[in-house]
Amino acid sequence: MLSFLEYVNGKTIEKKRLEKIGDFTIFTVNASAIRNIDQGDDEFNHFATHMEFPKLVPNNEIWISRDISERERQFLIHNGMNQYLAKKKGKRNWYEYALKKEKAEREKVDKIKFVGKDRKTPPDKVYYKYYCGIPSENDDVEVWLVDGEIVRDLYKSDFIEGGNPEVYSWVPKGEIWIEKNLEKEKDEVDITILHEYIESTLMKYKKLTYNKAHPIASKVEFHHRNKKWDITDVKDLNREEALEMAKRYL
Repeated sequence: MLSFLEYVNGKTIEKKRLEKIGDFTIFTVNASAIRNIDQGDDEFNHFATHMEFPKLVPNNEIWISRDISERERQFLIHNGMNQYLAKKKGKRNWYEYALKKEKAEREKVDKIKFVGKDRKTPPDKVYYKYYCGIPSENDDVEVWLVDGEIVRDLYKSDFIEGGNPEVYSWVPKGEIWIEKNLEKEKDEVDITILHEYIESTLMKYKKLTYNKAHPIASKVEFHHRNKKWDITDVKDLNREEALEMAKRYL
């Protein structure tokens, strides 16, 4: 396997070549480092192609977060290749086309029936471990680290990093889910909790739609990146503080 460092805005993203399949070259990258570089790159998650990040990812390349297991990479490579192929065929909905292909591949390989939006009690295998609580008057929140691969198999193939019940009906009320893989990168768990808490607060108390709340939460998150933000700060969060943090972006 070839490996080398590549720099974006002077910061290494630890880009390593995995393999080449036909016209497509697959790399692993330090997703956390990319998210710290620029506000626009804050949306980089578990993998990306040129169509999603034209200024960052070269054409015919597929970038996968180094935190994703070797086993799950196959699904993301499958998705990425189908994105390019769908775009080449002129399909306007190339993202959904590729996502549908990935979902089918997951069902075939993992043999787990896709649940989708059904709000049944999540199976125990979703939960990896309890992380912390965020106490608030009549509105306590439990933060759980979850197995992202199982969540993607069961509920949403493009589930990434975290989720909350205001966005996803299958996340129980009073919980925030954070992908356990984020533990591998320093501070990623805590900064992602901040994003989910801000987003859920805006949707629940300001009645904002996801499309309006998410960009604001991303701006608050990026503002606190590269600063000291840890589990102590997370535990001290409350809804009033969250609204104050989001105020400048409303």
